[in-house]
Amino acid sequence: MTDIIKTRSEKSNTFVHNEPIIPDTNFQTLVDETLSAIYELEKIEKLIVKQLKIDKAICTLILKLIDFGLYTKTIDLLQKLRSRLLVYFESTTISEATNAISSNESLTRQPVINTAAIKSYEDTADIVKLLELSYFPIPENNKIPHIEIVSLILTSLIYAIQCIIVLEEGKYIKLLPKYLRHKGNPIYWGQVLESVDPIQSKTQLEHLMRIISKAISRLHNLAAENASNTFLKLCYFYMYAFVLTKRPNLSTFFETSLRFSLGFERKYKSEQSASLYQELNAYYNEMSILVKMYIQDATEYPQFLVWRNHYSYVARKNKNSKKLIEFHESIICSLQDSSQSKGSAQDLEKLLQIADLRIEITHFALENLLYTLQNGDAIKRIKEARDAFNELSQSNIKEKLSMKEINALSQLFKVVELIKQPIMKIVEFVEDASKKGHSAVTDSKRLFEKEQAQVLIQGQSFSQESNEESVYKCLKELIHIIVLYFNFICKNYFGEYKSNYLRGSDSSYLNPENIVLITIDIYDILSRLELNIYQMNAYENCMSYIDQAYQIVQHTTCREGLHSIFRAYCRIGNFYYIKNQYHIAKKPIYSACTILIRYLNENKDSDETKGKNKASMNELEEFKSRLSERYNMLGSCLIKMNEYEEASKALEQSLKYLPKRDFLQFSELVSSQTVLSASQESPSIPNIIYRYIYSTYFNCPDSGFTPIQDIFLEAGYNFIDFAGLLEYELRVFKERVLDSHNIQFDFLNVEKTLIDTLLTCYLPENYPIRRARSVFNLHSIIILNYLFLIVVFLFPDILYQLIGY
Repeated sequence: MTDIIKTRSEKSNTFVHNEPIIPDTNFQTLVDETLSAIYELEKIEKLIVKQLKIDKAICTLILKLIDFGLYTKTIDLLQKLRSRLLVYFESTTISEATNAISSNESLTRQPVINTAAIKSYEDTADIVKLLELSYFPIPENNKIPHIEIVSLILTSLIYAIQCIIVLEEGKYIKLLPKYLRHKGNPIYWGQVLESVDPIQSKTQLEHLMRIISKAISRLHNLAAENASNTFLKLCYFYMYAFVLTKRPNLSTFFETSLRFSLGFERKYKSEQSASLYQELNAYYNEMSILVKMYIQDATEYPQFLVWRNHYSYVARKNKNSKKLIEFHESIICSLQDSSQSKGSAQDLEKLLQIADLRIEITHFALENLLYTLQNGDAIKRIKEARDAFNELSQSNIKEKLSMKEINALSQLFKVVELIKQPIMKIVEFVEDASKKGHSAVTDSKRLFEKEQAQVLIQGQSFSQESNEESVYKCLKELIHIIVLYFNFICKNYFGEYKSNYLRGSDSSYLNPENIVLITIDIYDILSRLELNIYQMNAYENCMSYIDQAYQIVQHTTCREGLHSIFRAYCRIGNFYYIKNQYHIAKKPIYSACTILIRYLNENKDSDETKGKNKASMNELEEFKSRLSERYNMLGSCLIKMNEYEEASKALEQSLKYLPKRDFLQFSELVSSQTVLSASQESPSIPNIIYRYIYSTYFNCPDSGFTPIQDIFLEAGYNFIDFAGLLEYELRVFKERVLDSHNIQFDFLNVEKTLIDTLLTCYLPENYPIRRARSVFNLHSIIILNYLFLIVVFLFPDILYQLIGY
């Protein structure tokens, strides 16, 4: 028999293992003869010195049947092998088991008779038999059998799974995870084998991994019911086998696991299945158990952070983070124990990782608060994160960071960037509560939920004097300690971090510019938290926070940070402007204007080198519009404070930075309809012009001022562009300033100059005749009035004679 199998093996070595060979009649005859030989040998087995020869022969024959694609032919042999292996558990030695097998006449049979130890029926489908053969019952006495017996058990299970995968074009693969969940699954027997022979266990488990990988590939192209659920379960078994092989580089574990989950997400996301992230979350929960059990110091592996970030993303999408938080807590305990055992309580890398994990746990606690309107353990989690950052801030200052510390620092910034979202929702809740009334919320249920959330966040008493502990105040303490530490990092380690990033040592590093922007955003959030708590008394602290953020921008030369600083100053200025505190509002508004001018100048230079592409030009126009609005607000503040000369300067800048698209749009409106309707349709520019005239011509007539037409000429516009605005200026000054205030002012020279300019604009450009005619008429009236005044002044006697006449 051994010679027959050996001959057959030599002939089959020329074939590819994964491709079944079409059997011929000679092969069928050979199989039958081999089976008969096996059953005959059972009768004299007790006389054989070398044990388990028959069991190994059966395994070899099963393998050849699989090679030739005779998958259903393996069923009888697998059942036969199982019946033999079960007997070994009833004996203490292989010799005793051999005698037991030989004396059991029911086990000696011809190939056509099935006397397997498991339950089987003639009408049972072959696939069901194979599924039942994919696990091996654990003996009640929990006795570990001989190593070779365990190896044969594991081999038989792997062969059964291999047959299941290829039968019926893979449609039964979806049934496989159910049977793999049995206690006697291949993973269990792989663990048993690993405890006594790790090398052989690794070989067997790698074979199992290849088979499951094939099943995953088949399933990926299979449109079967519950295929998505089966996909992840098979992936889990693959990864379980992976960790049991004890490979030296477990970074591959995280890479492979992440590849499975991302592939699953891409394949099934288009279906918009509600259970998509539930299944992914369940998969990650099981994977986290494997990490805790088999991967010591998981944080040491480069790909762990990428894997963990996707796990967190899935948990947030599923709104179920209980297992994830437990996983994070276990990692924190492991990091703390590791530091204590090594006597390195100030290990910067581990402190960064603990702070990172604490922030992520706080993130989930805040999201749960907003989602369920229940405080839960939010305050506790915020305090734990605060304490982690306190410990981090007190750690020894290092002259240079290691690569692992830089990587941990990058991850810390990433999780802080994510936690900004729930924090911003909380800030907006409180800002909304500070507004008078709830006119925006008409639904009583929504109003109740809104008020309930505000109480949870703010506490019953929300004032500077209150000592009540609230989510909001605890959150402010956390943000404050975070921003102090980030300020320290930006000023001391930014250059080192940036050089490592530019060298491309790790593609997962956060962009250095983003580190600065995150720090500025945290300063801005802290400023808003301060405003909401202390209101009118918050000005000095708020300005101090943004001033510190501006220093970071200057230190790191982060151009985009200027725009973030601009927004922060604007927010402070708007807050006090709305509160009618113009003397306070003017400084942050002026600072915002100064910052944005610098930003525009730097981007203008950059844009010229880039060739002035359309996107960047549109962006610059948008920034000009914002700058014009800020100067307009500054001018309004100064007018309210009766500082008209300074107001004129601010409003002149507002006109200077008017974006060309807005200016041309208004000019076109004035040229195609009445001035009144144009100003109603687009009121922003008329309001600026009105304030400029009011502060300059009316309140500072003796000071040197720039005529509006000169402002636009200096800005690069031609006559025809601002003609409509000049015409509007005449109407505004006459109707809204002089007439409304009953002011006696010699505006004749100014008016005549403007009309001459208008005629210069309209006639060469062939403007609509009705506009030119109206200007001519106005010009004629002005000339007559002018002549009349000359006559009255120079020749009063003649005038009296005319009147007397």
